[in-house]
Formats: sequence, C-alpha cells, structure tokens
Amino acid sequence: MSHRLTFIQKFLVLFIVVCLFVMGFGCYYYLNQAAKIKQAELINLNVIANLKVNQIASWRQERIGDAIQSMENPLLVTALNNYLANPNNLELKTNLIHWMQGLQKASLYKVSILLDDQYRVQLIAGDKGQQIEPEIKQNCLLAATTKRIVLTDLNRLNSSSEIYMELIIPLFSNHDKCRGWVIFKIDPADFLYPLIQSWPTASPSAETLLVRKAGDFVLYLNELRHQKNTAFNLKCPLTQTTLPAVMAVQGKEGLVEGNDYRGIPVIGVIKPVPDTPWYMVSKIDKAEIYIPIQRYSQFMIVVLFLLFLVAFAVVYLLWRQQEFQYRTERLAVEQEKQALIHHYDYLSKYANDMVVLTRKEGQIIEVNDRLVATYGYSREELLNMNVRELYAPGQTSLLDIKIKYEGHVFEAIHQRKDGTMLPVEVSSRTIDRDGEIFHSAILRDITERKKAEREIRQLNQDLENRVIERTAQLEASNQELESFSYSVSHDLRAPLRHLEGYLSLLKTNLGPQLDEKSARYLETLSGASRKMAVLIDDLLSFSRMGRAEFQKSTVDFNQMVKTALQEYSGETKGRNIEWVIDPQLPIIQGDSGMLQLVMMNLIANAIKFSRTRNPAKIEIGQLQKTPDTVTIYVKDNGVGFDMNYINKLFNVFQRLHKTADFEGTGIGLANVRRIIGRHGGQVWAEGILDQGATFYFSLPINKETH
Repeated sequence: MSHRLTFIQKFLVLFIVVCLFVMGFGCYYYLNQAAKIKQAELINLNVIANLKVNQIASWRQERIGDAIQSMENPLLVTALNNYLANPNNLELKTNLIHWMQGLQKASLYKVSILLDDQYRVQLIAGDKGQQIEPEIKQNCLLAATTKRIVLTDLNRLNSSSEIYMELIIPLFSNHDKCRGWVIFKIDPADFLYPLIQSWPTASPSAETLLVRKAGDFVLYLNELRHQKNTAFNLKCPLTQTTLPAVMAVQGKEGLVEGNDYRGIPVIGVIKPVPDTPWYMVSKIDKAEIYIPIQRYSQFMIVVLFLLFLVAFAVVYLLWRQQEFQYRTERLAVEQEKQALIHHYDYLSKYANDMVVLTRKEGQIIEVNDRLVATYGYSREELLNMNVRELYAPGQTSLLDIKIKYEGHVFEAIHQRKDGTMLPVEVSSRTIDRDGEIFHSAILRDITERKKAEREIRQLNQDLENRVIERTAQLEASNQELESFSYSVSHDLRAPLRHLEGYLSLLKTNLGPQLDEKSARYLETLSGASRKMAVLIDDLLSFSRMGRAEFQKSTVDFNQMVKTALQEYSGETKGRNIEWVIDPQLPIIQGDSGMLQLVMMNLIANAIKFSRTRNPAKIEIGQLQKTPDTVTIYVKDNGVGFDMNYINKLFNVFQRLHKTADFEGTGIGLANVRRIIGRHGGQVWAEGILDQGATFYFSLPINKETH
C-alpha cells in the first residue's frame, strides 16, 4: 500500500510540475505580447502627435508665407499706399476689395481689413460689424515697430464668444514710415480645430488637445471630444499635477500618464508647437489600450486550459497503466497467500493446480496427478527427474535466482514431454524439516492469462492511440481557431485602419478643395469602414461565445439590471424614460458573464427602439415561476416589429429595421439565443408594429447547463 501511495504522490508531483510549467510559460508569453501591444499603441500615439504638430507648424508657415508674398509684391503695396493717400479712388478701392476677397476665399480668412496709421478702417471684406479691439492695436504697433508680419495667438473677443487669430501685414512708404496695416482674421473652426480634433484611426476615446498657460491655470484652446463648449471656457489649476495638460505647460514632453479632465486614467504624448505658447497633448484612455490585451488574455486562458487537459490526459494514462500493474501484483500476492494456506491440501490428488515437492538440489520427490496429466510424463519418470528438466532451454538460471527468496512468485516457461511450451506461474516456498531443506512449488497453467494480458495490452495500446489521435485533432482545431482569430483581428482590421487613416488624411489635406459631393463620398467611405470594423468585432464575439467555457456561479438578475442601466446611462441621459423594474427578479445558477451579456443586449435594444417615444416606457419583470423554470421579460413601447418575420429575428445578420433608422449589425439577438440555449433555456419575442415589443427568455432552475 505504501508503494502505491508513493507512486501516486510522484505522479501528482509530476502533474503539478507540468501545470506550473505551462502556467509559467503562458504568463511569460502573455506578458511579453501585452508589452508589445502597449508599445505599439505608444508608438502610434507618438507618431500622431508629431504629425499634428508638424501640420499646425506647416499651416502657420503657409499663412505667414501668404503675408510675405503680399508684402513683397511692389504693385500691391503701391496700390494700398495710394488708396490710403486717396481713399476716394473708387476704381482702386474696387480692385483692392477684389484682391482681399480672393485671398480671403483661397486661404479661408474670415475677414480682411485695411487700417490707416490712425487705426481707422479704410476697407473691409467680410463681416462688416468687426470691431477693432485694443489687442489689435497693440499687435499692429508691434508689426510696425519690428517691421515684421505678426501671426497672433488664439484670442476671444471680449464682446462675444468668437475665437480668432490675426495675420497682420504692416505697410510702409518709401521713407519707411508705416502708412497702415492689412489684417486678416482667421476663424480656427475653419481649419485649425478640425485638424486638431481629427484622428487617423478609429478610436472611441483618443483625442488631441491644444493648451496654453494662463496665469495659474492651464487653458484649453479647442473643443474637446468628451465635453462640449470647452474652448477658452475650460480652465484647470496648475495644482492638478496629474493632468497631462498641466504637465505640458510645466515643461514636460514625450510620454506621460495621468488622469484627464474627466478624471479617467490616460496615456498621452506632449509636444510643444514651435513658435507658439501652445502645447499639443495627444492622449488615449488606458482602458482602450488594454482591450486587445484583455482579448489576448482570454485567448491565452483557453490555450492554457487545453494544455492542462492534454497534461491531465497523459498523466491519467500513465496512472492507469501503473494501476493495472499494481492490481496484477496484488492478485499474485493474494494467490501466493492462498497457496501457502492450502499448501498441504493441494498435495491431494484432486488439487486443481500442479504441485511439486523437491529437495534442496531440485530432485523431485512428490507430484500430484494434475502435474502428471499436464506434462505428459508418468509419475515414475517425474520422480527420477530434477525439477530443472521441466524448464525450457534458457530458463533454469531464473529458477536458481528465484528459489533463494522465501515465498516468491514468478513466471516461467516449462516444456512438456512432447516438446510444447507451457507458461506457468510458480509459487515457491522453502520448508525446513529437522534441518533438511525442501522446496514446495505450486505450478499454475497461465496460458489463458497470458492470452488475456496480450488482449489487455492491445486494448491499452488502442486506447493510447485513440487519445493521441483525439489530442492531435484538438490541437489542429485549436490552431484553426487561432488562425481564424488572427486573420480577423489582423488581416481584416489592418486594411480598415489604413483606409480610415488615409480617408482622414485625405479629408484633412484636400478638405478646402473638396466640393460637397466629394466630401459626402469620403464620409460615406469612412462610415462604411467604421461599420465594417464593428461588424468584425460583433462576429468575433459571436464566434467566441460558442467556444467560451461555461463558468457556473450564482446570478442575481436585479444586480445585472443595475449594472446594465449604469452602462447605458450615457445613452439615456436627457431622455424621458419610465422604468418599471421588478425588485424581486430571480437568483439562479448560471454563467454570470454570459447572462450579463443577455441583459445588456435586451435592455440596449429596448432603449434604442423606443427613442422615438416621449415618454418611453421600458418594463423588466418575470412571469409566474414554475418548479422547473424562471421566465424573465424586457418590454418597451417602441417601434415594435412585424410578427410575420419572427423566424428571422434571432438569426445572425437579420435585421427588421433599416440601418439608417436604427444602428446595429444583427449579432446581438443571435448571441442572446446562443447563450440561453447553452443554459438549457428558450428565448422568444412578441411584437406589434409601431406599438412595442416584448422579449422573453426562460432558464431551468436545477437542470445542468453547458
């Protein structure tokens, strides 16, 4: 028994070592891949930040280049000076206004103004109600003093919420006296803000900020993605050192981590904009970076689980083989014990086994009738033989070894008188009778046992071959699933990211030159690319749902509803929705992650398809419970559906409403049906067109699920 326990302990240790190795390797591989994914995101973030800064710098240089070209045009400068000297010249006035309007249209200037040396407006093209702010006079004086073109900082008029920049060109007479200024007002909303806010790849959280220092605060200069009306309105004190914007104005550059204006952890890259007090902050939520890492961790969990199964199967087969050997040995020991107990009874003529008694040297002195009949010798012939003569050639050395051990049981090959071989099991015992040594042995014909052992070995070999074959099939299936996941997540998404990035760059670079139809074409392509990315994500989710391991736990549906409402608080904000929720929803056993996805899908559909109602009414409750099942429903007063198409409702990619009216991919309800099916339940729906819909699902209370 102790020998058996020692063996089991060894195999347990072996199994634990194999599991620890697999886990260690899996963790190392996961951490390595996670680091690569994060590094790739950081490189992408840095590239985008550099791109934005270079684009802003190029845009500023283009504006200054326009001004220099105008300032160095002698005919234009002469015409401007002549008009300032004679403002009643209508022909000259008309020509100058046409020039100002042409440059204004070509370079997206909002207003063009000609001031004389007394800061009086002599010509204006654009908004006639423009006022000359004190800051404009100061900047004009700076341009006249330095004899340089001035491109001002972003400012906001005190009398309105208008944000602008100014390009100021000083005009000098032949005697270097400043005769006036040409001022072009720039609306950053025309080009600068869209340039800052655009992002070359699809991302739910990434954005770019433009900030500068304003006293003891950092001032946000552009509209933010996640908060409205922020340009020149949102200020944060410099004491909030975890803000990337604060880090920027305090002189930090490159990669930073902190919390943004929403209080959400982000990773960002800070770059100063040359020749400006501005700082560019390109950032992305940490949670978004970790999404592919989380998906990869789920994949690694599946791989590790499969490896554990393979390791367990191998160890189990080894244990079964040793168990068989142990039982065989135990059987032999038990047979020997019984043989010793009934030793002298077996000497009778009617013993079933063959019995032989020999002297120490092996001379036979007694045999029973069964041995005589089996070997084919007469009794007299046997009594004149040595026991070694019964052994097949080459077997006598085995006898010499075995008889040295008291009560030993061993197998040997004997030879009958006719020359045929006889496999026997020998159970020997040494007898000391008054100092004289005798050996008694019970011989058992084990021909049938050997045949059975050969059959058992063949069965074990067949079983082992079957396990190897099934293991290979499982590994092949796993490789196919891995290849599929890689193809979808990389080969299909990479072109979409490139398409979206180049579309964004195309809109950025050609935006001012595109007509309305071309811009609409680009927007259609961009929307189709985003829709394809969402469709790929949903299809992968549907595929993984069918292969996900079932994790059984206690499921509280009231808590699930609460979680779902918190998740969709953004979609319901500002809407008039009447919620009717049963406070006593059931608690059952099931996979909490899968069932949470069911509630999220059904509640999301109710919110989406009732958004045309004011007020909308959404009811979550349960039907009367039976001893075997619970039934939960989600009801809304939305647009409903035609019951003639109920058979299509839960199929993949089947939608009963136009995408233009209600977004979606047709995967959600298919996932619901698959999850409820894996729980051993059912799902169905009822609806009336333009009156609402009710979705039901039932779950077993005690039935095993998978």
